[in-house]
Amino acid sequence: IVDGSNLENGWGTYTYITSNCCGTTVIKDTKIFSDNAQENVAFDVDGCRSAYANTPVKITVEGNSEILGRIEVNDSDNKSENTLTVKGGSFTDVATAVKYAENNATIKVAQDTSSDVVVPADKTITLDLNGNKLTNKTNHTILNNGTLTITGTGTVDNVTHQKAALYNKGTAT
Repeated sequence: IVDGSNLENGWGTYTYITSNCCGTTVIKDTKIFSDNAQENVAFDVDGCRSAYANTPVKITVEGNSEILGRIEVNDSDNKSENTLTVKGGSFTDVATAVKYAENNATIKVAQDTSSDVVVPADKTITLDLNGNKLTNKTNHTILNNGTLTITGTGTVDNVTHQKAALYNKGTAT
């Protein structure tokens, strides 16, 4: 358990609970949380900088991990060697978890949360609502370009009323 609920905001209105700046890390059967899961960063994937030994970061999330906070992946500025692989778990940052999920992964919604989720065309994803409400931030709540199965009780809704709760361009069950 990595408890970030008593950390002071270090970056204005938010803070990082953990930061991964070099090497390989497996987050397995781990809970990372803060008192503000919509703003605080649960962990980042931010290597390939000279200050961090200029080495790529490789992070894998698996097992019954519960990640309550945003996930930042720095894959810009030729940092494409940084990798995040999500094999499963529960997340509040559902969009990032789905984006970096392995094919056929099951992603659980950890608590009521807002996230603009895009299922890539080449992925098959199971999204378990896990009794929670998933709403959008600015776009469609779920834009499905791949194969999506939604399970569990819960709600997929939109709050802008200008976008769909589920916009299906692939196959959805």
